Amino acid sequence: MKAALRNERVVALGNLAAGAAHELGTPLATMAVLAGELAQHRDLPADARADIDLMRTQLDECKRIITRFAARAGNPRAEDAEAIALEQWIERLIDRWCVQRPSVAPRVELRGNRPGPRIAADATLEQALLNLFNNAADASPSEVAIDARWAAEELQVEVLDRGPGIAPEHRERVFVPFFSTKASGTGLGLALARKFIEEAGGTIRCDGDRFGGGCSFCIVLPAASNAAVEVVS
Repeated sequence: MKAALRNERVVALGNLAAGAAHELGTPLATMAVLAGELAQHRDLPADARADIDLMRTQLDECKRIITRFAARAGNPRAEDAEAIALEQWIERLIDRWCVQRPSVAPRVELRGNRPGPRIAADATLEQALLNLFNNAADASPSEVAIDARWAAEELQVEVLDRGPGIAPEHRERVFVPFFSTKASGTGLGLALARKFIEEAGGTIRCDGDRFGGGCSFCIVLPAASNAAVEVVS
């Protein structure tokens, strides 16, 4: 009963987020035009021009995100996704995230046979991982690590930070909608991440007391359990 209620709330929030994404299109387009006009000024100092270039890059990324949401809103499952080698999918996802968070330089380790199995991963699973990357960057922007390991049967991704960690009594509650250990947190990122990962047939575990400080989130996904992670022969 609790799981059904939780899923119902998360679905409602997802629908609300999809509507908000559509509404964001107009103000983002306005900002992009203004940034372009500012960039035309020849007497701009070099540091101001660099800031405007970064702003335009971020606006372009926002527009790409909204376009992906709109394109996948009808059926965001793996059958509509491109099938690529697993390590290529992870690298693309991390590269995309680094564009969104240009101040973060994560330590990335990818371990497994290459080329890895070809997979088609859906948009919701990608969003789950992006939520975890963002949480780690919020906790410790200068020390984020992403460790991915795979074999024929399983993919495991661990996201690690050196932030303040999570108290034992909060480690299960962090997955509950609207609960957050951050003063400005919405309490939605981890709730959505768990929903999407479980829908993919996987599990997520929180270790809030990492040796040396910080915490880690470990995701385990079977390689070919359902449509969310589909091995392509």
